[in-house]
Amino acid sequence: MKNHRYRIVIAVLALMLAGLSPNDLRAQELSPGHREIGLRLSSVNSFSLIYNRHKGGNVYRRWRFGAAGLGLSSTSGSQSFNLQASVAVGREKRRDIGKNFDFVYGLEFIGNFNLQAGNGQGNLSLNPGIGFVIGFQYYLTKAFYIGLELVPSITTNFRIDDQGLQDAFGFNAGFSSNAAALRMVYRFQKA
Repeated sequence: MKNHRYRIVIAVLALMLAGLSPNDLRAQELSPGHREIGLRLSSVNSFSLIYNRHKGGNVYRRWRFGAAGLGLSSTSGSQSFNLQASVAVGREKRRDIGKNFDFVYGLEFIGNFNLQAGNGQGNLSLNPGIGFVIGFQYYLTKAFYIGLELVPSITTNFRIDDQGLQDAFGFNAGFSSNAAALRMVYRFQKA
């Protein structure tokens, strides 16, 4: 499994170094208001969908959706339900640092939740936070780019159940390998 990830990274780096296009493929070639949709991979088992909207100049509004899940089970008279999802909304800026190559930075607000219910009991876990986006992207064509980004973040977590807000509270800050991701993005103009 790890060998497969190394092959992907090597392939991406080879494409970046190849310089596939002699023309400058910057975002400025598309008119203001263009959109981007893509996939963000932080591992083979962890991915999210991304959607960016050009706000003007070098500023983009970014949305990231991932870790969605729904579970239902029933065994010997007991039933359980589980719903989980995560979303991040933020703003990113891009700075030209070379031919077809941008530096990306910005902030995003992160929200994760997990709802569990079963046998007349339930709880809701909430994980709000803020992340700092930092990375690079390389334009392969006018309509497609790849990027590498890191999102170190600060999050809190707390739980609410049938008795209200519980004493279970946590605070996380830091930088881990889960914060690093590969982005593959398609750019288009809304009709």
